[in-house]
Amino acid sequence: MTTYAIISDVHSNLQALTSVLEDIQDHQVDHILCLGDIVGYGPNPCECLEIVYSRCEQCILGNHDHAIFFDPLGFNETAMFSIEWTRRALGQSKCANLSVADRLHFLENLPEQKIVDGLHLVHGSPRSPTFEYILPWDTGIRPTEKILGVFDMIEGPCFIGHSHLPGVFTDQWEFFRPEDLPESRYMLNEKKVVINVGSVGQPRDGNPDSCYVLLQDNVLQFRRVAYKVKHTVKAILKAGLPEKNALRLKRGK
Repeated sequence: MTTYAIISDVHSNLQALTSVLEDIQDHQVDHILCLGDIVGYGPNPCECLEIVYSRCEQCILGNHDHAIFFDPLGFNETAMFSIEWTRRALGQSKCANLSVADRLHFLENLPEQKIVDGLHLVHGSPRSPTFEYILPWDTGIRPTEKILGVFDMIEGPCFIGHSHLPGVFTDQWEFFRPEDLPESRYMLNEKKVVINVGSVGQPRDGNPDSCYVLLQDNVLQFRRVAYKVKHTVKAILKAGLPEKNALRLKRGK
């Protein structure tokens, strides 16, 4: 049986990424897949990028990764300040082992989406891979045209990040949070389903613990991993990044 770990939205949070990789190591994972947003918001973009580069078999382009090279779309003032800070940090040759050129080449050449062993990997949505949000309120008795269009475009399980809100979107227009599922597990059963794997580095579902997904033999499990939030908070403030980036880590929102 092949075991996958699927992570997303690291957002330059080295403490969170390190803790998640330690948890992954405990589960004898065969392949680690990343759905993008390696950088942005946090204090350690170079280190996180280097770890993803060396540890993840596949990585998808996120909107914050894209913003390193292009004008950000829909970024608020805090996110814009953070991405400008990140651009400068990635240009410092001394902050990690990869050269500046190698870092930028890696980010610039990330694919917008990929299918790996039948798993559709995308940061946002198959309709707009880097930018579109699929959200819990797109489901329900009257599903949005967006979610209907997404399901028309997939043939099996599709894994997303972007919103930082973990859960399962079914072809019956339901949304299940990890806490709604027995032991946070879901059986795929070879049907169309969209899974948001949550965020490693900036959870926004009210739980400050990192979130990622394990997949083995069609059984999906959401994993929550505690990390040293206070350490990242201090590093954010010391780096001169916005205080909001630090405070939201404590709340998980």
